[in-house]
Amino acid sequence: MTSQLERATSCFQTGYPILKYSTYKSFKCCYSGKGYCCKCRFFPRNNPWWQSILDCYLKRNDHYKKLSYHASIQDEKREQQHKNNSVSVFVDPNSTSSADLSTNHGAMVQVSERTSHNEAISSVTLQDISFYERQRVFQRRKRKLLRDTFAECGRITRHFAKTFYIGTLFMQPHKQEAVWAIYVWCRRTDDLVDGPRASQRKHRLESILEQWKNRLETVFAGKPYDILDLALYESKLRFPRLRMEPFYEMIKGMQMDVERDRYDTFEELYLYCYRVAGTVGIMTLAVMGVADPRPETYLAAEDAAVCLGIAFQLTNILRDVGEDCLRGRIYIPREDLVRFDYTEHDLMAGIVDERYKKLMRFEMQRAREYFSKAESGIALLSPDVRLPVRASLDMYRRILDVIEENNYDNFRRRAYVGKWRKLSMLPMSWIFCQQGKFWNRFKAWLQPFS
Repeated sequence: MTSQLERATSCFQTGYPILKYSTYKSFKCCYSGKGYCCKCRFFPRNNPWWQSILDCYLKRNDHYKKLSYHASIQDEKREQQHKNNSVSVFVDPNSTSSADLSTNHGAMVQVSERTSHNEAISSVTLQDISFYERQRVFQRRKRKLLRDTFAECGRITRHFAKTFYIGTLFMQPHKQEAVWAIYVWCRRTDDLVDGPRASQRKHRLESILEQWKNRLETVFAGKPYDILDLALYESKLRFPRLRMEPFYEMIKGMQMDVERDRYDTFEELYLYCYRVAGTVGIMTLAVMGVADPRPETYLAAEDAAVCLGIAFQLTNILRDVGEDCLRGRIYIPREDLVRFDYTEHDLMAGIVDERYKKLMRFEMQRAREYFSKAESGIALLSPDVRLPVRASLDMYRRILDVIEENNYDNFRRRAYVGKWRKLSMLPMSWIFCQQGKFWNRFKAWLQPFS
């Protein structure tokens, strides 16, 4: 019994868990006055082995509580000690000898220095304990807040961009969260212009966008306004390549939406697409990374990312022709309408004839060319993000095929790719992400069927 008691006591003092399920039940039996616990098969009152374990726990717990209590008032004690830093010398009034005075002075100085040294060591120890506890609680709360923040960003992304969200599910968690945070910021920026209350505040949209720009600068400076801004700031800390210029360009793109609702040439439309969508490619590339760290590789990947963003935006424009007409906006360039003898009045009336079909084929071919340019840059990306980007590209490009299947009627029928159809495209996307001679031959053989 003695050896068992000593072993159990030493194990408990070192912190090893020797009791698992029965610990809480045994404590409850002891504190409630019961003599026997059927769950843990201990006799808390009569068993010396258990009594010693309980005593060790109570002593250690009491010692920890004392340290925590004293650590909370150490700052006040240290300030008081700093004020009384001067050494006080007490001299016996009966002693008049200068030698005795110097001896007493030296002794008091040594005692005072020794006492101050011991108190300083004790104060630092308690202060370290208090600082550690505060930091531990702070870090735990910070992790929970960030977890909830990025979860909310993921929920918003899943609700408003289903195709984009499916692509992000294949990324690493930290990259996935940063991409969600970027999308949410872009979504909130777009809602300033296209949101449900945008028409009510149209006369002051420019000032609202200016305030949004100032808010962006504040967020990048480390002062987020809300939890969604906190997600963007945390992403900026995780990925230092994430710079502010693409965000500025997107705000300029939103200002273009406020200032104009027609575009004469494709060059004007290209600038708009670059600002509202090409910049998203630059933002996300800073998170995704490239396989080769050389600067020229990153620049080439950035060009491909811009092309992918423009292809996405052109696809959105072709898919939402009917919705944009209801808002009084026409994004198809006027020079293209003139080329196919199709007027704005015909577009507002929703006329789908042979002229309109030729116009749609021309615009869709342009979008596919940008998809092809973006496709060539996927191999430059980091290997862990090639599949998400490729899957997003294939799923979005499939929208153009659905428009054709709907006989180009994007006024009355919305081009939509179902969930199961998207999932069925993933194996092909994975194959086209592979590298090597065998996979290159296999992809060349599959190209006519893709």
